Amino acid sequence: MTDILIETDSERVVLFIKGDTPPNFAQRALLEDTKFLMHRCNCSISYTPREANKCADGLANLGATHQDNLVVLDDPPSAIGPFLVLLSNLTSLRHLDLSVCALEILSLRFNQLSSHLPDELEQFKLLQFLNLRNNLLSGSIPTTIGRLASLEYLDFERNQLNGTLPQSFGHLSKLQQLYVSNNMLEDIVSEIHFTNLINLNRIYGSGNQLTLKVSRDWIPPFQLIGVELASWNLGPKFPIWLRPQKDLAILDLSYTGILDEIPIWFWKFSSSLYFVDLLHNQIHGEILYLFIASKVQHIYLNFNHFSGPLPRISSNLEDLHFSNNSFSRDISHFLCDRKDKQKKLAFLDLGENLLSGEIPDCSMSWQSLILIEMGNNNLTGNIPRSMGHLGGLQSLHLRNNSFSGEMPLSLQNWTNL
Repeated sequence: MTDILIETDSERVVLFIKGDTPPNFAQRALLEDTKFLMHRCNCSISYTPREANKCADGLANLGATHQDNLVVLDDPPSAIGPFLVLLSNLTSLRHLDLSVCALEILSLRFNQLSSHLPDELEQFKLLQFLNLRNNLLSGSIPTTIGRLASLEYLDFERNQLNGTLPQSFGHLSKLQQLYVSNNMLEDIVSEIHFTNLINLNRIYGSGNQLTLKVSRDWIPPFQLIGVELASWNLGPKFPIWLRPQKDLAILDLSYTGILDEIPIWFWKFSSSLYFVDLLHNQIHGEILYLFIASKVQHIYLNFNHFSGPLPRISSNLEDLHFSNNSFSRDISHFLCDRKDKQKKLAFLDLGENLLSGEIPDCSMSWQSLILIEMGNNNLTGNIPRSMGHLGGLQSLHLRNNSFSGEMPLSLQNWTNL
């Protein structure tokens, strides 16, 4: 299939497919699947208003001509047996076309599959896309997975798989995207697991109890766009192997046991970076500047041991979470920095720190704020009246400080809070 044009009357769908996938997007898996398949078949997508959209009618006509309860198996090899067992509890299955000898795409996500992954998986030599996300699969990942030489996309997220990642993963030289988050995997992951993964650009493995053990001077063979390893054991040192990653956009290393300062090079990191989550570690030290020249939009550094003054931030930032640290000193320089430039920040969380001084009257450059959390600090003085003119503000937390004077009338009458 080549040069296929897809029309949709949802402009938002077109924007999602053509742009970056938001890290917290509820349907991220579906969106990533769609992008992969469209790339494989050389598809393009365009927005067409409803009155001109003929796509839905065409699909409806196609469905009307389909035979019910159709199953096609073209000369199935022995490998199909375990997969038919795997499929046996898909009671709503109506159409199944498995030309197994040339099977390239297999997606069975969001079902109730409760078997083990069969060793016979290796016989699907041409398989490029395997998605078994959100099932009840248990047992270990078979070592034969490393013989799927054509595999580019592998998704086992949200199952009950245990054991470790087989070292045979290192043989999947064409693998681009690996999703194994939210299973029960444990044990050691080493450099051997990544030996030949030269095309890997996404690895999502959060929610497992894996330990990454690599040498201090290890240089990965891949260039990542997204890495989420929350709850892995990566510490105690900050992972230096990230430094060569020039295209990184999404980074989640929360709950990973890092007990270290963040090296200076990290704050001058990839210009593509827009999501950083390092919460619930024991990272310490001061932050002098925070991705000033980058596209970073979401930063989670809460529940660490950062200290010193608040750093300067980029005007592109939308979410900033610094709570439960030891940031101190006056906050005027932070809130009034480049006050003539409008900020995009929507969520500002500075609670549970050691911040002091008065809140300056610089709110007019923060018109995008939805939430302000400054509770449990050492702030003093009056609450500025300009806070009541933040049109989008919905949540304001200033408890357990030492403010004086009265609450400004602009806030007393604020119905959005």
